[in-house]
Amino acid sequence: MRGCKGVAIILLLLLSLTTPFASSLSIENQWNESKEEIVDGDEVILIQNHTWTSQEWIELELMGIQPLRQVNFNSLLVWKPVNIIVPQKYFQEESPKAIWKNSIENQFPQNGGAAVVVLEANLPIVILNKINNKLIILQLTDSNLNDNIVKSPISTAINIEWPTHSNSNNANNLLNQILEWPGVLWVEEEINANSRNSVAASIIQNNQMTQHPLWHLGLNGENIILSIADTGIDRDHSCFRNSSGEEGLPSGQNATGTPGAEHRKILLLNETIDEWDTIGEADGRHGTHTAGSLGCYVVHDQLTNQLEENMENINSISYASKLIIQDLVNSNGWIEPPMDGLLWEMAVNGGVIHSDSWGDATTAYTQRSSNLDAWVKENPWSIIFVAPGNNGGQLMEPANARSVVAVGATNNDNGTGMYSISSHGPTDEGVRGIFIVAPGVSILSAKADSEHTSNNNGTRTSSGTSMSTPTAAATAGIIQQMVEQGWISTTNSKFTTYPIEYLGGGVGLSEGFTPSNSLIRSLLALSADPLLGGEYRGVSFSEEPNQMKGWGRPNLSNLVNSENILQEIAINNYSIPANDIWVHDSFQLTDNDWVEQLTNRVNESGSSGGPLDKLANAPWNGNDSVGPFLSTGQNVSWILERSSMEDDLDVRLSWNAKPSPHPVDDLQLIVKFPNGSFVIGDKYRDGESQIYVDDSYIDLISQNNETTLGVKVSAEILGLAEWVQIEVRARNITIGGSPNSVGMNGDKVGFAIAAKGIRTNRIDSDGDNIPDMEDICLQTQINHSVDENGCADYEKDSDDDGVTDDVDLCEGWDDSIDRDEDGIIDGCDDDYDTDGDGVYNNVDLCQNTPLNDSINEVGCYPNYPLWAAWKFNTPAVHYQDNILLIRFLIVDNDEPANESMVWVNITSNGSTIFLCNDECNVDIVLLWNIFDYNSAKNNRNYSISLEWVEYDIDGFQINSGKGNSKDINIEYNWIITKQDEKIGKININGVWFSILTISIVLGAAIAQIWRGAKKDDVWNMGAALYPFFEEE
Repeated sequence: MRGCKGVAIILLLLLSLTTPFASSLSIENQWNESKEEIVDGDEVILIQNHTWTSQEWIELELMGIQPLRQVNFNSLLVWKPVNIIVPQKYFQEESPKAIWKNSIENQFPQNGGAAVVVLEANLPIVILNKINNKLIILQLTDSNLNDNIVKSPISTAINIEWPTHSNSNNANNLLNQILEWPGVLWVEEEINANSRNSVAASIIQNNQMTQHPLWHLGLNGENIILSIADTGIDRDHSCFRNSSGEEGLPSGQNATGTPGAEHRKILLLNETIDEWDTIGEADGRHGTHTAGSLGCYVVHDQLTNQLEENMENINSISYASKLIIQDLVNSNGWIEPPMDGLLWEMAVNGGVIHSDSWGDATTAYTQRSSNLDAWVKENPWSIIFVAPGNNGGQLMEPANARSVVAVGATNNDNGTGMYSISSHGPTDEGVRGIFIVAPGVSILSAKADSEHTSNNNGTRTSSGTSMSTPTAAATAGIIQQMVEQGWISTTNSKFTTYPIEYLGGGVGLSEGFTPSNSLIRSLLALSADPLLGGEYRGVSFSEEPNQMKGWGRPNLSNLVNSENILQEIAINNYSIPANDIWVHDSFQLTDNDWVEQLTNRVNESGSSGGPLDKLANAPWNGNDSVGPFLSTGQNVSWILERSSMEDDLDVRLSWNAKPSPHPVDDLQLIVKFPNGSFVIGDKYRDGESQIYVDDSYIDLISQNNETTLGVKVSAEILGLAEWVQIEVRARNITIGGSPNSVGMNGDKVGFAIAAKGIRTNRIDSDGDNIPDMEDICLQTQINHSVDENGCADYEKDSDDDGVTDDVDLCEGWDDSIDRDEDGIIDGCDDDYDTDGDGVYNNVDLCQNTPLNDSINEVGCYPNYPLWAAWKFNTPAVHYQDNILLIRFLIVDNDEPANESMVWVNITSNGSTIFLCNDECNVDIVLLWNIFDYNSAKNNRNYSISLEWVEYDIDGFQINSGKGNSKDINIEYNWIITKQDEKIGKININGVWFSILTISIVLGAAIAQIWRGAKKDDVWNMGAALYPFFEEE
């Protein structure tokens, strides 16, 4: 726990320095009072031997214990009031101490400087207010929290100012005291933001220096909205102004025009903080240059309909896009409004992509980083591109957020060289950090002149990640256009032909949709050239991603290849572009109106905070989207047809994670092949995915905390395989207090997959909407309904009686058997006894009873419950880190219900440490870790006493008392492990055999219990450490 020992003395000194004109007695009283106000609970970590669930989260809330967040999947940080006793079934650990996040320049807090106190999410309102009141008493803030504040899964931040006294340790001492307070997550220095610094468009389109093939296809950002927050723009520059200024405009109008829907370039201009991009203000001209890279369309080129090859060389790759401009700099420097306000302004105006070439000079994961991750978790149709910095070292905030796109800088050519001081990963969490790279050296773009009526068209060059970032964001605009216009399609889309004059033919485009953050990231990663042979700061570049170049530099021809389209049109006068790209996006909405969906959630929220708080308090369960959304233990897979035997296979899986310090959702990408081998996402060997053949490796692979995973398999390795199976497994998903929702407080996760080497328009020879690869009946006649296997009733004989299903008189029975010759097939004859046990079919619940078997009144074996009570002790064990695993298996082969129940009680030194009764229901097979007990908690010898009662529930009734049952095998053993290494095993099957021997002595009635059991049926307990699957 964050202790309070000595706090009164320390804060007495601190407060005396903070309030020099107050008496020491009054300050001491203030501190004592504030201490009493807040110390009515504490943070505790609760640990259990399985993954926490949302239901368990809610159960704790009902007890009066408030869950805050998961520390890992088995550990939950909670707020425990002093009067609440934690149930003994949980282990308890002290919560970690809060931390100080400093800037690159200052290691310690500076007297007179500013800071932000970040509190744990989900804190009770009373605790939030007490912490804030405590900061007011210490004269670090004078602001009260909003009266209507509600408990939120978003961390609360309180701005403070350190005292200005000359004592250099004053702020530092106060900081150390605050870090001891329960409820504080971290304290970060408030830092003034700063900026971070044609050919690029050609390189991104096809890795060439002078060609723009995608522009000829109309892929130029049309109908896409791109947003940027920076130092503003020079509105009358030719990149942005509404007219050339040469038309003789009516009186009262100027060439800049009024931003809005009718403006040719600027949809919205937020000049609340400042107007224009003024030379002399902080980083003046920076915003005009970056906005030019994002969406410049020279006015003369547009008004005269210049062909792409004749356009000015400063036009953006997404030159036809519309822009949202947010000016953050005035004469006082950078003014940083809440990020969710900027992103909400973009969202309600239809924007998905936001470019930010600025940030604070710190490598710490800050409140801004956290809020960006929270934003995309709540609004999946939002993606933020961030410049990581130009220090040649570790990338800076907020580029270290988990779900943003941090963009490194390469030279402005199609080579593999990196900008010499481009910041890089890994982040403090150990993940790659850099997602992609883009040209960022000597980038030519718009030049601001500070004049409002000059109608200038000046240009200048600049270098840095500030320049690569808007280029990458503009690239994402083309990808968004590809998905929205149907150039990239989901499986079995319906295509409409659109003629393209330049091509001399038509392309088949599907009905598009707005891609999520996850799909744009997957497609960006899929498009990237890996810069093979390159090197940066001692790290060599191969096919796999790394912390220097991320996935590589986007090359959009890897998604839509104009040369392939031209070749197909020359032959067929028609082409389906990207027919080798398959995508799936959980967040694809059925009506595609994501703006309305977000707006409704905000309007219906009960929160009084900003847009992020409102969204977080209006959970969404994924309704009206294609899904799926996975929770812990769930998986989904697709069997997909390869596009060609000559094509390699590349797959990318992306999802959005909750902010740090929440755990990252543990998703696995698995691709299986017809020969039984498979590959796992992000597990590479010599530049390609490692091939596995043993399924046990799937669960042994550790999580790497990345939120985009990749697979690459060459055509040579794939050989003649016609299909692959792509599977997404959710091993562990973070939880919250809103079960079945997908946001910050939810327990489900959505995702997106993009795969190259997979046929989009799958072959369906008989037109029954079942692809040939999945169709068992390939020649089904037209207008016949089919099942999931592509077979009509006339093609099936489900009961193997020689009569097809469309004319079968008694489904499930042989139509040729009518032993009582009454014209009714025996299987459908209520007045016939099929199994000859004396009970007619209309009563018989078990119509396949073996001849001469005992039956009850409903024709089933009289399964009177078996009661067996066993009790024994484990060997004493004493290892510092031992875990005792007790596992058992029940196989019950009775009919019809095949159900058993077990009652378990485990005690240690006379105290019950685990009790299970109704929860222990099993069906067919149960393999379960009953209890993981860690002796390190009490550091002494111990033994466990285990007793259980088993009884069989088959049949209509459960008789009290002991009786007979049929076909039950029970196996169990002790396994002692140290950490992850198996160091000992005691198999006590002898106990079972002793009981069996006693049963035999008791007579034939008890022997009947094991009737039909064979030695081969007994499970090999040596496999206890691995998943168990029943085999016939």
